[in-house]
This record gives sequence, structure tokens and C-alpha cells, in this order.
Amino acid sequence: MAVILAEGKQQYTDSAGAPLAGGQLWTYAAGTSTPLATYSDSAGTAPNTNPVTLDARGEAAIYWAALPYKVTLKDAGGATIWTVDNITSGLEALASTASGKGAALVGTEGGSTVQADLRGRLRDIRSFPGIAANGITDDSTAFKAACVTARAGGYGIWFPEGVYCLIEFATALSQVFVSGPVSLVGAHGQRCGFILDKKVDNVPVIHDPLFCFGITSKGSAVDAWTGRLERIGFVLKAGCKRFERCCHFYEWQNATVRDCWYDGRAVTFTAAQFSGGFLSSNEQPTWATGQTGSYSGVQVIGNTGYASAYYQNSESIAFTNLKDSIIAFNKVYGFADDLAIHGGTNISVLYNINKPLAGRYYAEDVSGLLLHGNHLERCKDPSGAYMTGTLTGIRLSHTPTYAVSNAAPANTNVVITNNRVVMPEGSYMNTAIYCENVQDGLIVRGNVLESQGTTGTADAATSAISVVQNTTLGAWVGPAGNPDSGTGGVVRCRNVQIDGNICIGSGWSATEGNIGVSMTAGATAALGPFEIKSNIAGAYFIPYNTINFSADNRAMIVSTDAFKNVSVISLLRTVPVVHRSVMTAAMNLNFAGHPIGAPADLLDDGGLDFLANSAGSLRGCRVRVAAAAIASNFCLIRILKNGVQLGVDTAFATITPTTNFVSYTVNFFGATMTFAAQDKLKVQIYFASGQTVALTGTVELFALYNGT
Repeated sequence: MAVILAEGKQQYTDSAGAPLAGGQLWTYAAGTSTPLATYSDSAGTAPNTNPVTLDARGEAAIYWAALPYKVTLKDAGGATIWTVDNITSGLEALASTASGKGAALVGTEGGSTVQADLRGRLRDIRSFPGIAANGITDDSTAFKAACVTARAGGYGIWFPEGVYCLIEFATALSQVFVSGPVSLVGAHGQRCGFILDKKVDNVPVIHDPLFCFGITSKGSAVDAWTGRLERIGFVLKAGCKRFERCCHFYEWQNATVRDCWYDGRAVTFTAAQFSGGFLSSNEQPTWATGQTGSYSGVQVIGNTGYASAYYQNSESIAFTNLKDSIIAFNKVYGFADDLAIHGGTNISVLYNINKPLAGRYYAEDVSGLLLHGNHLERCKDPSGAYMTGTLTGIRLSHTPTYAVSNAAPANTNVVITNNRVVMPEGSYMNTAIYCENVQDGLIVRGNVLESQGTTGTADAATSAISVVQNTTLGAWVGPAGNPDSGTGGVVRCRNVQIDGNICIGSGWSATEGNIGVSMTAGATAALGPFEIKSNIAGAYFIPYNTINFSADNRAMIVSTDAFKNVSVISLLRTVPVVHRSVMTAAMNLNFAGHPIGAPADLLDDGGLDFLANSAGSLRGCRVRVAAAAIASNFCLIRILKNGVQLGVDTAFATITPTTNFVSYTVNFFGATMTFAAQDKLKVQIYFASGQTVALTGTVELFALYNGT
């Protein structure tokens, strides 16, 4: 007879806790190098290959003979990860009739049947002394004792289907503590676990989670939790009082929270109280001593959380200082606050569904964040109304507290791709995707930003995507790894790509859906380069020389403004043709050479002296210039069509000194600036004062052809 270990398939991980895809499991007779077979069937008649090759999830179904083994685990390249000698399945001993085995391993404790040989495995919750497990009788005292027993025994706790423990929290500080390798594992998250009833209200709101992982009591030294929390339900009983979080992780390493279920819909909390969150971690020095502040190899996958969409304002899922971790396939509904990452490195947030009252996907001070394939959609409160206020869908922010503790730059190497942000009719967001104080490396690509409802109603975002610098948050001197510490710590923005994002839906109005870059400290903070290409949006805010604005950007049909505020170009139906000229020192553009009445022709680079391919209209131009001048110095743009002035002169001013390039915009929208096919168009600069010594820079003309 052969038996299978654990839960059907065994999973093996690498040193970082990730599934060991393609790994190799070599099996030998204990104490030797003689191969000893495992089997693919329970009868033990079909030997596995030796080594057993693990699948993409690092798993394999392995049936073990009732013999001791030596086992070596290697990665796909053949490098040894570990070797363990003289191990057995343990289950053959329970099945044996030999002396000292079988029934001899089963005894009683306090009248309950227990299994003694369970190290590294799971013990049925019903076997612990004093546990009623009927969902009616309070099991709090007995369950806390069970957690201590399991920690001492080195095993986990199993919840069969249909089995619930009622846990009553009689005082403000009557938590459950789970630490070390203790796992809580159930048959199905929706059909077993805990019914929770907090008897004392948390007023004012303090840190008082119900389940505390990684410590043994409040204020104790950490005992890192390295177990599994899988397929366990947490159901709030009607009348449950306020608490901050359901499960809080003080110290967890290479731990897994998978397929759990949180249901808080039976409870609504009082307004403006941060209560009822699902999963969280952060540093709490009054609760735990010796926290490392860096939690590696964490997997939070496939969990579901429901709140009452009222005042459960705590973050649904919120973790601090994760490293090499995955948050994926979770579904949270009705929480008022965020699904959040507060500091950390190498974190993947993938394919989650978040339908909050006011929350968002939130991250701050992260390096190596992938936010991909997630869904964000506002939900209504029980009265049928959407929350109002300053709301975003996805927000990347910067708080020096986390940046300093991580000793890492603020927001580096962040990828936000293929997410969907939905604004239902009647809901509102200020900005769908808001990225603040990105220091180096940001990709915002392929996101779909949908505004539903009727055009012009308050069911859209003012902006689609904003990349901004906030000097209040950005004034950050340390740590030593901060490349901007030598310039006062104001975060400067480098290497940004905004690519292939699209605004869809009927709710966008003419002045909404904008994409822009704005540095509070101006161009000196916009180090770039910035690449803005292949988007479909409203207006585009592109005021800096470091921004490369591609001609394949498009505009929503509802857009009407050629320019919105300073340096914002709104594109009608499609992108206008851009004609560009570079003014070099060699052109000697100055008042002496081109006095009033003798304008300077701007010739080819991209062509500001050209024949129109078809009929159309001019929309505006952007001027970026540096001028040497002895005083304030006024210039004008003049357009000629077939040698005759088109429209009126439009002025821009350069102020002495202007050794740095300054951007100006000229808006032709609304003026009579039309042309026909093969009309010859020419752009001139006209000096309106005698102060100009020399002028250099670029001029870009935006012309829209009819039918495009």
C-alpha cells in the first residue's frame, strides 16, 4: 500500500517562497544514494519517474511507500535546494497493526480524541479540549489554548466543512494570537471557520485587530508567522461592535493567505469610524517588539471580502513593507477604504477586483511594483448614493516615512498596466490614475478608463491620468539611496511612459479625460524623458521640453478645446499634423536682423513652410524659446496663407533673463484659420520690441485636416 502526503498534491517552493516550476524531486532509500520509487497511484503499482518533475505551480501528486526516504529537492537547472534524510509519510504508522503503532498512537485528552503523531500536519479543531465547534457556544478561551497547543506541537488546525467556532471578544483587548508555523486550514472558505462577535465597541478607534499573527501576546517579542491561512471563513455576527482589522500580521515571512472569506455585511458601523478591515500588516511597537519591518515571500491569493458598503472605513487589504510578494485574484466589495501597499519592493498586485465605496488601489514608496489586470469600480452605500469628495481610482503616492524605512528611492520602477477603472453613472473621481512623486521609472500602459452614464453629468473624472510632483511630500532629504538628496530632497521625475491608455464610455464630457504631467517645482523637476503615445483621451498637458508627444495620440470625440489651461493640447477626433521648426543660433533671430516690419520666416525641420495635403484648419502652436535680451521682449506668431496673413498676430512674451527654455502656447481654436488643399502655409516670428539680442528654440504648429 502507498499513501499520499498532505493534501492530494504536494507543492514545493524556492528560497523566495515562489512555486518551484520545473523543479526536480529525487528520492532514495534512507541513508543511501540508492533510488527508491514513489508512485502516481494509491495502489503503489505505477512508479513515478525519479526525479519527479514539478509542474508550473511547483506541484506533483506523489504517493509514498511505507518506507523511510532520503529526499533531495533541486531547481529546474539542477541546483540543490535541500536534502532531508530518514523521513516517512507518518500515515503508514497509523495504518499499521504492529506493536506501538496504529491504535497505540491514538489517545484521549480531556475526553476528546487526539492524534499525537501530527507534527507538520493538521489537527481537527474538534479534537482540542473544550471546543464545541457548533457556531453557537463561545469557543474563544478554548481556541486560544488550541493555538498555544498547536504552536508547541508544531502542527496546524483543520476545519472540516460545516464546522464553525464562535469567537467572542469580551473586552477591547481580547485577541487571538497565532504564531510560528501554525496554519489554519479549512475545507471551504464559505462553509467553515469563525463567527466573530466583539462585545466592546472600539471608541475611540485604536489598533485592536481580532486575530494577531506573529506575536504571542500584546507587547511580546515577535514569533514570525510562517504558516498558511487557507479556506477559512470570518463571518461577523449581527451586533458585532467595532474593531480595526480582522486579521493583522505583525511579523510574517514566506506565509500564505489563500481562498479565505470575510463577510461583514451583517454589521454597519457608526459614521467616520475606521472599522472592519479584512487583512493588514504594519509596524506596531506597542504591540510587538523586534519587528523586522520587511516581510518577504508573502502570498495573498484568491480571498474574498464583503463589507456593508457603509462606514466600514478600514482598508480592505493593506500591507506595509512587503518584499518579493504577490497580491492576486482577491475580490473585495463594499469597503470604504483602499486596497493598499505602503512601502516595499518587488510586489505584484494582479487581477484583483475592488468595488469600494470610496477606496482605490493605493501604493506609496514602492520599488518594483507591478499593478496589472485589476478592476476598480465604485459601489453605492445602502441609501443608493455614491460617496463624493476627492477620489481617485489608482493612486501612487509618496510618504517619507516609508521611503526612509525602506532606504529606497520614492516610487521607482512602477508598472501600471491593463487595469480597468469604471465610474458608474452618478459616481465621481477627480483622477482615474494619479501618480505622485515618481522618482525613476513609471509605465502607465493599456489601461481602460470607463465613464458610464450621460455626457456632462458628474459621473466622470476631471483627469484620466496625471503624473505630478508634490513638493510638500517630495521634500525628502534621506535616505542615502535617494538620488535627489543632494538637491534638497525634492523628488524629480525620470523615465516615464504613458502608452496605449483609452477613455471609453458615454459619461466623459468635453473638458474631461485629460492626460498630463505637472511638476510643482517646474521644468527643473521634470528630468524625463517622458513618452506620451498611442492614447485616446481628452486634453493633453505637455509643458516640458523633456516630453515626447507622439503623433499617434488621439482624442475622444467629445473634446472641444484645442488648449486647456497652459500648454494643454486637446485633439479633435484625431491628432493634428505637427509641423516643427528649430530656431538655432545660426539663424541669427534678433531684432537687429528682423526689426518690426521684417518678420523672420521659420523654415524646415518638420516644416513650417509647407503645402497643405488637404483642407483643414490650424489649431494652435507651442513655442519653446530662450532669449538673450536687455529687457522684457515681446514676440508674435504670424501665419501666412498663400502669402496673405491668416487671422491675426498672436503674441507671446519672453522675460529677461531666459537662459532656460520657457514654453508658451498660442491657441487658434475659434479663429478663422482654415485652409484648402495645396494652400501654401508659412509661419513667421514677428518682433514687437527692440530688446531681442538673440532667440533660439522650437516652434510646433498643430494643423487638423478635415475628415481625420
